[in-house]
Amino acid sequence: MNFLLSILALYYFFLLGRSSLIILNLKMSKTQVIDDFKIFDTKIPIFYPLIGLFVFGNILFIFNFFTPLNSINLKIVLILILFFNLYNFKNILKNTSNLLTLSIFQLIITLSIFNINFQYDAGFYHLNYQNWIKTEKLVVGLSNLHTPFGLSSISDYIASMFWFGNNFALLHLPSIIFLTVLLTFLSFHIFKSNNKFLKNSSILIIFFGILDNFGFNGGLNGFITISGIIKPDLPFAILFYLFTLLFLNGLIKKSFSIYEINFLSLLLFFSFQYRITSIYLFPFLLFTIFNLVRNKEFKLSQLKMQLTYIVLFGLWIVKSFLLTSCLLYPITFTCLNTKWGNNRNAVNFTDESREFNFAFDINQNFLEWFREWIVQNSNSTILKNFVLSFFIILFISYFFSEKLEDQIVLNFVSKCFIVYTILGFLLIWIFGAPSFRFLYGSILFSISCLTLLKKRLNLKNYLNSKYILTILMFASAMLIPRLDSYKSFFDNPLELKVLEVETVRYIEGDGNWVYPEKGDQCW
Repeated sequence: MNFLLSILALYYFFLLGRSSLIILNLKMSKTQVIDDFKIFDTKIPIFYPLIGLFVFGNILFIFNFFTPLNSINLKIVLILILFFNLYNFKNILKNTSNLLTLSIFQLIITLSIFNINFQYDAGFYHLNYQNWIKTEKLVVGLSNLHTPFGLSSISDYIASMFWFGNNFALLHLPSIIFLTVLLTFLSFHIFKSNNKFLKNSSILIIFFGILDNFGFNGGLNGFITISGIIKPDLPFAILFYLFTLLFLNGLIKKSFSIYEINFLSLLLFFSFQYRITSIYLFPFLLFTIFNLVRNKEFKLSQLKMQLTYIVLFGLWIVKSFLLTSCLLYPITFTCLNTKWGNNRNAVNFTDESREFNFAFDINQNFLEWFREWIVQNSNSTILKNFVLSFFIILFISYFFSEKLEDQIVLNFVSKCFIVYTILGFLLIWIFGAPSFRFLYGSILFSISCLTLLKKRLNLKNYLNSKYILTILMFASAMLIPRLDSYKSFFDNPLELKVLEVETVRYIEGDGNWVYPEKGDQCW
């Protein structure tokens, strides 16, 4: 049953993504067939589920200004959009191989649901906030009830539609779909792509994924990890990685199509909706669009899609302002004094988050801070394994490769983007929340950049063997679910995973407030 529901979710978002592009294409050009599109040398159907999740989340986000998300009319809209797939329906057969690959990886990653559990923040605020948006339209000043409500990630809007009675296991499905898209993307470029940068970087990523399972204390090296329900870390990491990788690919080629620019805007804005951290990448994309227009590679009339993202960005800012009195919560200097708030909640949340994650303070001695940080949680283990894996990947990329005949020298802008992306995120991470779960996307990007050593290189033939790469690809995918997930699956493969919230006893506090008897999770 877990596998059936997981596949149905994948197919729904696949069709939703396809129908959304059909609607867009009908406005632009009725002669082009959506399924034949390629962006960054990648077949567009591979990204249909991701596009579907973007459209799904933003429809819910916009509707919540006016209605609770349990509205039957909203659900009807989300189903009716699928009927646009009937346009050029015969071309959907062209997606068979892509859909089959997506399905295989979806089934593999679905094994993780057999032993999935809640993350701490699920009971602390995620489920509580989802209950608000399911039963109420947007509430002005809601963060005054509970400070973390101000974060209001797009993940909560998406997850709110996966409540299944008292069973919350299906909230894991969006994360599975993000991983499926990533693995399908890597697989496509490993086996079918002529783009050497994307091909070789994909090979290095699957090596890195395998190495995640070995090393000090059993492994963990900073590769994407399934941590539980419901955390935005995994989707954010994948969106961040895909944006930075594909943007760098465009800089290397020194060319972008209008479809590629539109897709990059989607990836970056979607990642921003998961975590505002990625806002520091906006200037690079805007600068690139400005240059393309200035050099007359694009006409302003071709950038109509960018207006959609501008409107969505504006609405996201309005949502944040109404919830928290801050334009970009919890960035304190964006907060205004209003009838429903000021910067107090943002200051409190930032201070608590930095303290909890042991962030570096400018007044501290860095070496003393590092000695204390390294003993927190599993930081020492992950850092050691990352360094070990990094040098193993470096060794593979340097000594088991050969220069291509058509060498490509990175231009100044490409070099600036690599340095800015890695160092910029590292600084934000150290001063903000230096937990490795926030660093996944940046780590993957840094591993991919190793393929650009020696200006540009090609992995030698015996590493490019289809048989070896197939084994490595599936090994990397199958090692993502934990071993106890496999055990739970073999114990009862037909079981529907049930995950219920804890029963909490509340005690009276000041005024009309109540508090959990134990801890701070209200569930």
